[in-house]
Amino acid sequence: MSESKIIEQEITIPDDKNYTEEQMLDKGMYLSTRGDYEEALTLYREFAEQGYASAQYILGELYEDGKGGVSQDWEKAAYWYTKAAKQGHIVAQNNLGTLYYNGTGVFRNKTKAHWLHRQAAAQGDDVALRNLGRLNYADTFLRVYSILGVILFGGISWALFDDIGLVGLAGGAIAGWIVGWKIGQMIRRK
Repeated sequence: MSESKIIEQEITIPDDKNYTEEQMLDKGMYLSTRGDYEEALTLYREFAEQGYASAQYILGELYEDGKGGVSQDWEKAAYWYTKAAKQGHIVAQNNLGTLYYNGTGVFRNKTKAHWLHRQAAAQGDDVALRNLGRLNYADTFLRVYSILGVILFGGISWALFDDIGLVGLAGGAIAGWIVGWKIGQMIRRK
């Protein structure tokens, strides 16, 4: 018996389109596995428009990755992630947070990114918790080195005003190098 026949027998999906959410996900996965992306996309879109968070999340992921018969479209990915995230879909909240942090498909908004990652982490998503830690570490690290750049160079570090811009990053890296060099000189003198 072929693998697709085995899969087809294991999945019980009614033909009258009165699917439960789990059956819709199973059918979409089955259609995608056998390469019928257009029908799977139609199914996901139909359920997403009816308000099913998991279908909205899947559409977001398909558009983000450019898979399943759709071309990559960050704005559509953000649109569908937003719909799912508003319903508390954990992975959609995390992915949307990443889009906001990077400014991909949406205007960059670190406050919203942190909030979304916190929402997902509070529901137990380990990936969101890790992302939240990385974002907080990166912000703190770059801001500290940017402030050191201001102190050491007597100039303005763009990172304080430009949401951690490249000038601030460069200033922070240079400041970090200079601080290390100065400490090294002090140690050698003793």
